[in-house]
Amino acid sequence: MTNLVWFRNDIRTQDNQALNAAIEASDQQPPIALFIESGAQWARHHRSARQIDFLERSLNDLGESLASMGIALKILHVPLYADVASALQEFCNEHGISEIFANEEIALNERLRDQSVINAGLKLTSFEDIGVFGASTLANRQGGMFRVFSAYKKAWLKKFEATPRLFGPSMLADSSWNAISATKIRLHSNLNRGISESWPVGEETAYQALESFCQDELDRYDDERDRVDIEGTSKLSPFFAIGVLTTRQGAALAREGMLLYNMSREGCQTFISQLIWREFYRIWLIEMPELCKGYNFNESADGLQWNDDEVAFERWRNGETGYPIIDAAMKQLNETGWMHNRLRMIVASFLSKHLLIDWRLGEQYFSEQLIDHSFALNNGGWQWSAGTGCDAQPWFRVFNPELQSAKFDPDARFIKHYIPELANVAPKMIHEPSKHDLNKKANYHSLIVEQRYARDRALAVFKQSMGKEQEAG
Repeated sequence: MTNLVWFRNDIRTQDNQALNAAIEASDQQPPIALFIESGAQWARHHRSARQIDFLERSLNDLGESLASMGIALKILHVPLYADVASALQEFCNEHGISEIFANEEIALNERLRDQSVINAGLKLTSFEDIGVFGASTLANRQGGMFRVFSAYKKAWLKKFEATPRLFGPSMLADSSWNAISATKIRLHSNLNRGISESWPVGEETAYQALESFCQDELDRYDDERDRVDIEGTSKLSPFFAIGVLTTRQGAALAREGMLLYNMSREGCQTFISQLIWREFYRIWLIEMPELCKGYNFNESADGLQWNDDEVAFERWRNGETGYPIIDAAMKQLNETGWMHNRLRMIVASFLSKHLLIDWRLGEQYFSEQLIDHSFALNNGGWQWSAGTGCDAQPWFRVFNPELQSAKFDPDARFIKHYIPELANVAPKMIHEPSKHDLNKKANYHSLIVEQRYARDRALAVFKQSMGKEQEAG
């Protein structure tokens, strides 16, 4: 009998519990590796074509690595999750599979898919491989999940500092199988081939980029990560999103960067903090599966009355709001499939607070565009920005796009790159479109809404709908 390792959101050989277990459980013959493409399901989930293209390229790199170990990577095309169990059962019967090894996926439909596989009588051994610490590892005093990030982070760091070893199996279990030729992987999803080519693929490439970042750039990370006009972020998010890299690897190498290469403690802690956000939001999908159905994390937000303004949404989506920082950010997203994290917060706040348009529309649009899309992070980030998420005092936070623009793109270099028609306009004018009529001076888009009016309106609507009594700060 043969074992099967089912790759899902873990496109790597290193630090992969399911693959490691499948190899250890195999004796005379290697396990078979399998990836299941569910194109129709992905379309329902609004998965971006860029990420699917990136995934296809990454799968081919994975296939080469597995083939060098004597493991064949095969693919099944099963449009909907509802049909996976029967297709997998047929595959297992055909190949004499005795046991399936897989790392858990935490979104609701994926969990239901896995349960249907078990219900079909297949032996599925799964591993909680989503992060440094499992969902049940960190709990508050009542034994439940932390609802506020700061408390979760404090508990996470305490446990992290008390755990000296590197996380995860860094090497694969020993195997002695002969190398084979890899088979070309082609996904059937409707792709514009090559739209992710500006992003390199490969587990070795990703790990080297992580290593280089932790050895050379952590010193500057705390000071530069919010600047949108310089390369201050790691740009590793596409690798984390499809599991080419793990947060275990990131946290371990960040700590090594501080201890072995004298990187700043502030930079190390700030980078690790971003990894903790990943774990926090993913674990909440386990605690609140209804988040996958568009529910507000904070039920107090259920009474919010959103604007049904298709024209305003279209202007936001196309980068035509009249606020250059908003417009440049959206153009970056539309052109590259990526957006700086600071900008994601600014444009999300603008849509949900300045325009009072339902955060779910923005969340869906991001998922359709982002090469680094992760449902947990996208949902968590949008709800945080919209004031409906897990935050102690979320509703009265309204990002001022003009102040954000001046602070994080002081010379307007980022803005001018994506909006060349403003190339000859002074940065001060670009940062203050409410004071300087860019429509007259540069034939630029008029303001979609006035800054002060939008802020006051948002505070009034949120205060009334969410039943808050605090004065806005």
